[in-house]
Amino acid sequence: MTELTDFQRKLSALLPNVELRFVEALAKHTSFRIGGNAEVMAFPKTKEELADILKACAELNHKCAILGAGTNVLAPDEGVRGLIVCLKDCLGGMERLDETRRVYERRSLRRRDLPDLRKCRGYGF
Repeated sequence: MTELTDFQRKLSALLPNVELRFVEALAKHTSFRIGGNAEVMAFPKTKEELADILKACAELNHKCAILGAGTNVLAPDEGVRGLIVCLKDCLGGMERLDETRRVYERRSLRRRDLPDLRKCRGYGF
């Protein structure tokens, strides 16, 4: 195994309870199955873990990129330096914002499923 970078070590120390993967192939996480390696990928399971990740990035003065379900994403073959936060297992589902039938999509749902979900909950098309 390759030695961890300074950024990877610091991130690991700040986020002991968050699933982190080092030198992770982006192709595993995109629908087109393309893309080189991400220096670090984080997989938060809760909104608290996501908040911890964002705080760690601020503390390290480092930006992160957000990846949903990986559909319609063209990841570069040369990979990405820094942190990619994958939200596919975090913040799942939909919620009704108010009585006006507005829907807030909290996770990358398949668009083809959206009309059926709206129909079930009394939302219009």
